[in-house]
Amino acid sequence: MAWWFIVFVTFGCGATTVALIPFQCLTGDGPQQIALHCNRPAQLRAESRQNLTTAIVDVVSDGAILVLPMFLVWKVRLPTKSKVILMIPFPATLLTIALTITRGAFFTDVYQNSGTKVTNTV
Repeated sequence: MAWWFIVFVTFGCGATTVALIPFQCLTGDGPQQIALHCNRPAQLRAESRQNLTTAIVDVVSDGAILVLPMFLVWKVRLPTKSKVILMIPFPATLLTIALTITRGAFFTDVYQNSGTKVTNTV
């Protein structure tokens, strides 16, 4: 039953990430309009908040995905040694989480150092 919760959290995180995409900066009335709109200080602040929020949501989603298989393997009737051996690959997700945190920190810093003052408030 716990896997339904993990699925709900993962889909919720995905929907949040898609909802935060600044589509006006991806599609517009040409490159000039996009450049004018997306380089404004208010838009850069929004991009910084969006990037930080997306990183947090990705970490939560990846953590949920990490926990589910470990939980299921632990409930299987096997010797503890076999369970531990089966769970060895799962912490590879921690690399994904570390890269997500790095991405969030890097791009938040890029927006803050883009020549305008950007506050990092969520």
